[in-house]
Amino acid sequence: MTLLIQVAVYLFKAYAMVVLLRFFMQYFRVDFYNPFSQTIVQLTNPPLKPLRRLIPGFRGLDIASLLLAFVLSLLMLCLVYGSLVAQNSSYLLPLSAIAVLEFAYLIFDLFWYLIVARIIVSFIMMAAGNNQGNPFAAILFQLTRPIMQPFQRVIPPVGMFDFSPIIIFLLIGIIQYGLQILALEILPVARLF
Repeated sequence: MTLLIQVAVYLFKAYAMVVLLRFFMQYFRVDFYNPFSQTIVQLTNPPLKPLRRLIPGFRGLDIASLLLAFVLSLLMLCLVYGSLVAQNSSYLLPLSAIAVLEFAYLIFDLFWYLIVARIIVSFIMMAAGNNQGNPFAAILFQLTRPIMQPFQRVIPPVGMFDFSPIIIFLLIGIIQYGLQILALEILPVARLF
């Protein structure tokens, strides 16, 4: 993979994560008027506004943002494996299945990054002695709370330390490893990003 393609893949992945972040901010009913929320909305509005006219929401879910994130992950795969499909069109169907796996992998990656960011921000806030409202920290806590709460019931925080992310990281790692194995079973040259 050339450097240019690799950079393009990571740019597509980063923007797909921003679009997914917007979806989960709506799903978890994160504060819309938070400055960080407004930044995400402004970054994702250009492609989503026209797409929403074509694809309406369903039961409060923003289907347009999910579709856009899926298309971005599909474009990532096309960049990497496009020459493979051009040589042999029989790879088109397996790559479509791998696109679904890539999309799931992307969602787990997003939550991994969000939880890591939550840990870092909570340590910085604790070290600074600042427990005041930070807009970025508020969004992180609102986004990760629904994921972490079930694990915190099993492993409650000990003093000021929360060990539940360890279990979450293990589960995410196992699930992503399973997705990677499944992708290799579908197409032996496949690799999820």
